Amino acid sequence: MITTTTKNAMKYKALPTSNKSNDQVSRSSSSSSSSFRPLKYCISIIFSLCLVYVITIIAKDEQEQEDINMDGTKKGIIHLGSVDTVQEEELVEAVAAIKPKKINILEYKKELELSLLRLTKQIQLFEYGTYLDDLLFQNLEDSANNDNTNTNSSGISIKMPELLDKMYPSSIKAKERLIRRYQIKFLQSNLLSNDSVFTWSTAGHSASAAHGNLFNESYTSLIEDTVKDSFGVLNIDFHAYNYGMGGMSSSPELSLCEESVYGPDIDILNWDFGMTDGRKTHGINLFGHRAALHPTRPILFGFTGGNTGRNNAFFNFENQANISSIVFERENLITDRLPDSDKVDADIIPPALLYYKCSGKIESSGNCGANKYDTSRFCQEKIKGQVGWHPGWKDHMLKGRLIGLYLLHILYQSIINLVNHNMQSHELPSYLEQLINEEYIEKEYYKQHVTNFILQNDEKVNNNNSTTSIPPTPLAMPMFEKIENNKDINIVMHFRNAICRTALIPSHTRYNDIVFNRQYQHNDPKNEDSFLYTQGLSNAEYLKKVNPLLHSNKGNDPYNGLVGKHYYKNQKNNDNAHYYNNNVIKNDTLSIVHQENDNSKLKNCNNIQLDVDYKDIFFIGKNDINTTLQIPNEAELQYYTHNNYNIQNEQISKCSIMFVLYTCPWHKCPKDYITIESLIANKNNPRIRFILDNEIILTNVDPIGGNAFMLRNNIDDSIYFDYDGSKDKPFELKFDIEDVGMYFYMTSIIFFQW
Repeated sequence: MITTTTKNAMKYKALPTSNKSNDQVSRSSSSSSSSFRPLKYCISIIFSLCLVYVITIIAKDEQEQEDINMDGTKKGIIHLGSVDTVQEEELVEAVAAIKPKKINILEYKKELELSLLRLTKQIQLFEYGTYLDDLLFQNLEDSANNDNTNTNSSGISIKMPELLDKMYPSSIKAKERLIRRYQIKFLQSNLLSNDSVFTWSTAGHSASAAHGNLFNESYTSLIEDTVKDSFGVLNIDFHAYNYGMGGMSSSPELSLCEESVYGPDIDILNWDFGMTDGRKTHGINLFGHRAALHPTRPILFGFTGGNTGRNNAFFNFENQANISSIVFERENLITDRLPDSDKVDADIIPPALLYYKCSGKIESSGNCGANKYDTSRFCQEKIKGQVGWHPGWKDHMLKGRLIGLYLLHILYQSIINLVNHNMQSHELPSYLEQLINEEYIEKEYYKQHVTNFILQNDEKVNNNNSTTSIPPTPLAMPMFEKIENNKDINIVMHFRNAICRTALIPSHTRYNDIVFNRQYQHNDPKNEDSFLYTQGLSNAEYLKKVNPLLHSNKGNDPYNGLVGKHYYKNQKNNDNAHYYNNNVIKNDTLSIVHQENDNSKLKNCNNIQLDVDYKDIFFIGKNDINTTLQIPNEAELQYYTHNNYNIQNEQISKCSIMFVLYTCPWHKCPKDYITIESLIANKNNPRIRFILDNEIILTNVDPIGGNAFMLRNNIDDSIYFDYDGSKDKPFELKFDIEDVGMYFYMTSIIFFQW
């Protein structure tokens, strides 16, 4: 039974899909301060260019003598060179134009402490009572224990919740990197008046997607709810995006699609695939290496369940990829302290813990099982997904609060660190430059090692007896499951730049219509469709071969355009469009067929948002003989081509292509589903052909994982194809399917280029 107090305390959970809801209005207003400002954006770009120039000159001078290894030690290495076209005179003017503001860090520290204490009171009064007190920020004015405190001019004494560190194992370097990222965001916002956004992205399966619950009951939503106000007092806009998808494992598809699914700007990337990945760690390895190639190189946050193999896989990235991981282990430290509703009087149990643990078990039986979900308050029908392996709202809430408290714990340390530096306002710009420089150099270390690793394993280089000395690298040859001995595929999957065109939702590319290469204006108050994306066709519309842009329905973006607006880019001084030739889609391009999820057709739910994940597909059959796959489009080139690790900056000349098929629930695929096994079995008498450049017929494929395959070149039986990246022309491929009524159900097409 949910009390009135609980309803009030949990009001943030009921986020209606209507744009006119009070909750969404408050979210929109709170985010308005972070809307796009051209002047600030220009200042930010100028400042960044200055930093890149200075860093490039320093790096060039140093690397002509000797370069630096991933761990900071110096060692000879092949110099990659750099491209920088900004002239010195322009840089002098740009530096002169930057006028950082004066800021009082002690004042921000005081405001942050007040915010942390307000959060503590909220959690104590309305949710957990005193059960989490040693995990909360405490005001010690009324306490005799003053150990581990920080006092400011306001007289507030704050006790740091050190127990949080035990729940989140990580290296010292990982915390230092998180502190550095916080400080960069803080200084960029307050020194340069930039719109500073800190982004958490959740990658995971159905449990992380909050199946069985309301969408806003997910732990991801609760993380944002926990920290947003405290980040806000530092002028940092915190956003947590839930990209969880039911029944999905981490690899190969989602790992290779990290940018197009989770976005090109991530600060923390959460891995929550324990239930679908199992105990094997090859998926974690691919996930982490692709994160190291991501333009913002996010800190990884692993839900490992305390599994030693998973923990080691995450911590190994510190050496292998020069990125850090934090893992979440709460069970042993938290569960035992919570009240058992079968043993303690229900009247004295706080609302967020009532019927959470019964007879020593969490949300499993008796009153705890009966009160696991609270969707009946909003939906007259029972929603799908309320099963034993999905957590209920109380488990999501506890997890979200605990993670949020940890993020705030490190945020507070980052401000204390700034205070302890005792810098004057005029010294802060140099310190900010130093922090950005550190991130840049770390990225370059990894870039250098990837380049040298590829050179070490390049048969052409080795067979030519090159006199060039290739220094050793800490990178080891990745071994994805069942293709452990296929060096070429492993190198491409783990280290080559990938542009992923995915039909899956939620994803950055779908919410922003990048997959359709069309103009999409977010957050336009004059446009009623500003929070909508192109959803796709129905099966019937696909069979009619209608234009997918003109006939597609519109889908609701649950984040009201926030997923896209922070990454908005103009091209060629065109202020009205994202890209050239936007809104141009012909009938001979691939169509997306929209697949409803289990709860999308439920009625009588008071306009409440439930599941947002949809396994939409690129549907390809016999009648698509004239359909041409063109990849990448202009939009994808603009957003997703950050890390072409070419040898000595050579022009893009090679590519590989992977197709990922629809993941069938419980392995029960439709009868008209073309399987990878059928492609392999019929390769000598193929009934399905891939046609390159209207003449070269390809029939050989390499299976990857359970539902992906790469094309092989019939000429040399390699996975490599010639591709001239200098012409800005897409790679084109056609499909010849002989069998009537059989279809490719494709969810992603992954194009590797180098």
